[in-house]
Amino acid sequence: MSDPNNHEELMELLESVPGVKETVYSFSRLMGRAIFARRVELGLTQKELAQLVQKATGQPMHQSVISRIEGGSIGITSETYDRILRALGMKDIEIIFEPSRETSATLENFSFPCAANDDV
Repeated sequence: MSDPNNHEELMELLESVPGVKETVYSFSRLMGRAIFARRVELGLTQKELAQLVQKATGQPMHQSVISRIEGGSIGITSETYDRILRALGMKDIEIIFEPSRETSATLENFSFPCAANDDV
C-alpha cells in the first residue's frame, strides 16, 4: 500500500500490521476514547473531571490518572473506571461482539456443562 492519504487509509495500513488492531481496539483504548469523548462533550478539563470524580465519590482522583486512562494505559482497575463513569453520568454500557471465525470455531467445539434437570 502506498502512503495513506486520509484517516481511513491510515487505519487500513495500521490494521494490516500484526498486533496493531488488537492494541487499537483493546479495552483500555476503547474506554479511554469513550471517557475522553464524554469529558469533551461536557466541556471539562482533565483536572475538572478529576475534581468531579472526587466530589461524586469522596475518594481522591488526580488529573494524571485521567490522562493515563484517556491515553489507553493498561492496568487501570475496574473500580477506577466505575468511579469516573459514574461521575460522567454513565447510564449503561453496551458491549457488542463482532463474530469471528476463531471465536465461532472455539464455541462450536466447547461443551457447556449443565445439570441433568436443566432445560436447554
